[in-house]
Amino acid sequence: MCKSAMNLMLINLALADLFNLALTSLEWAPTLWIGRPHWPINWRWGCPLIRYFECVFLFASILSQLIVCIERFIAICYPLQARRLCSNKKAIYSLIIIWIFVLLFSLPNILFNRRINLFINLSENNNNNEHLTICINP
Repeated sequence: MCKSAMNLMLINLALADLFNLALTSLEWAPTLWIGRPHWPINWRWGCPLIRYFECVFLFASILSQLIVCIERFIAICYPLQARRLCSNKKAIYSLIIIWIFVLLFSLPNILFNRRINLFINLSENNNNNEHLTICINP
């Protein structure tokens, strides 16, 4: 299935982008439907975990694009050494290093993101209170 290093990197890039799209949609779709910020997942660790995985997949996508660019640079500028420098084994090692780096680099999102509940008074006579649940990084 994956006969070249480029195919491995493009599959990694596609999966990272797909999961990033899914998680970002999970966060922003309710805001678009309701017309105000609202966090759809009401359990305690939902906000930090969703933000953590958003960052993981975003950074994985960016670094996968970087690896693809480096591989293309090697293939164009050093065509005789490209087969040796861009093997499947080296592509797998570079992707593993990317994922380890991304998983560690995104850890502060679990520690610092919190879900908060806000009650906002929309009128002067206190009859019209609005409840908002948002995810913030204090």
